[in-house]
Amino acid sequence: MPASLLLAILAIAALDSLNPSLFLAEFFLLTTARPVLRTLSYICGVVLTNFLGGLLLLGGVRGLVSAWMISLSNETVLAAQLGLGVLFLGFGLLYRPGAQGAAVRKPRSPHLFHAFALGALVMINELTTALPYFVAVERIAQAKMVPGWNLVALVFYNVVFSLPLFGFMLAYIALRERFAGYVEKISHGIQLWLPRILRGASVVVGIGLSANSLIGYAVGNGTG
Repeated sequence: MPASLLLAILAIAALDSLNPSLFLAEFFLLTTARPVLRTLSYICGVVLTNFLGGLLLLGGVRGLVSAWMISLSNETVLAAQLGLGVLFLGFGLLYRPGAQGAAVRKPRSPHLFHAFALGALVMINELTTALPYFVAVERIAQAKMVPGWNLVALVFYNVVFSLPLFGFMLAYIALRERFAGYVEKISHGIQLWLPRILRGASVVVGIGLSANSLIGYAVGNGTG
């Protein structure tokens, strides 16, 4: 593997690893019973999903998706956008988070498989906007290496990508008492404010998608 590619993967993976969404889910698991095992299961879900996503990208899935998107008519895209906008807006208007003064319940202790699934779901959501990972996979593809070295490059990327997650877990083990207190406060804040943020964001996204779709229809009909 070329040294320039190795350094590029290292830099991109280090940048991509600083993902707050991944850390928030990990902090939640660190407040449950048997936190180390559950966090390890969560990290395995994250890394395995990210690795498989890289394999799919190298296999040409991105090109197939792009070709399919290009084949869709403008009316189909606008209709899908309007449907998503209505769904987001409806969720935001109907969703009712608990009162701010209500007591925050102690997080449940998920099964190890649930922790693994949580990592996979979080990573699937992140893969849709993982621009650094797309750039890294593109660099790997452009290097035109044999398949074995492509796998090594993806493994190396995911090892670097997972280091902060392991770092937080090791910090918890080394500073269990103090770190647990910080994690508890963070988890409390997440449970209290995340539903409200989710509701507001859903309304904003729903209005934006719906408005953009309706404007697209108006412009299309005006020029047609």
